[in-house]
Amino acid sequence: MESGHQTIRKRGRLAPALRKIIAIGKNEWQKVLTYRLSIICFRLGNLIEVAFNVIIWTVIFQGAETIRGYTYSEMLTYLIVGYIITFITTNYAFEHNISDFIHKGTLSNILLKPISFFEYVVASALGRFSVTLFSTSLIIVLLLVIFIPRMIAPANAITLLIMMPMVVMGYFIRLFLSIIIGMIAFWTIHIMGIQSSYRYIERFFAGGYFPINVLPTIFTTVSLALPFAYTWFVPLQLYLGKMSAMDGLKGLVIEIMWLFILYGIIKIVWKRGLKQYEGVGI
Repeated sequence: MESGHQTIRKRGRLAPALRKIIAIGKNEWQKVLTYRLSIICFRLGNLIEVAFNVIIWTVIFQGAETIRGYTYSEMLTYLIVGYIITFITTNYAFEHNISDFIHKGTLSNILLKPISFFEYVVASALGRFSVTLFSTSLIIVLLLVIFIPRMIAPANAITLLIMMPMVVMGYFIRLFLSIIIGMIAFWTIHIMGIQSSYRYIERFFAGGYFPINVLPTIFTTVSLALPFAYTWFVPLQLYLGKMSAMDGLKGLVIEIMWLFILYGIIKIVWKRGLKQYEGVGI
């Protein structure tokens, strides 16, 4: 009976916390929707980026059946499916959002809420995600309608079952990295330069411009030692059948390990940053 009462108490505490997270997510969802024009411009930029990359690789493949082990259909699939994944998992301008919390003093109000800053930020990000998923749906359908006749199907159903949690973990890896970049605002006024540089570095080592294994082995080795490759390159290798299901599971384990590492870094940066924040009397 005692254990039953404890379970009920835990559920009772969980329900209000869940309601708070949902409320924060809804508030962020409504806030983001006030910038509809920005969302449309983001999506147009996404389409232009995809078009440029498809054109570039189409030109490169002229007169060549394979390049570094990739056929044109495989490369096209790598790009389109990779872009779909990255559109869904990108936290657009979230670093800037966190820096605004710090510089505009909004953080002081958040600290008074009966929820931790980390939980507040994650709830806000999930609210943004709902808008991202909604606004990306049309682009995904458009890309598939245009390119699916020339794309290849996934290697097998097992690869998709492994890919799905990999994409989810990839979303949180990118979110945690965005939080860390955003918290640099504790020590500097502007983070736009850092944010921009980070985006290019992330895209390169993720294999977003091209598969990292078309480069010398050292680049692949370095990329796989970082978290970025597990948000694009590794899931797509699994999709294309260039990686076994067992290697995919290893990649999933590595993603989970990176989440723990990044969470630890967030805790350290938060603790030191909060001292800086309180020290300047904001």
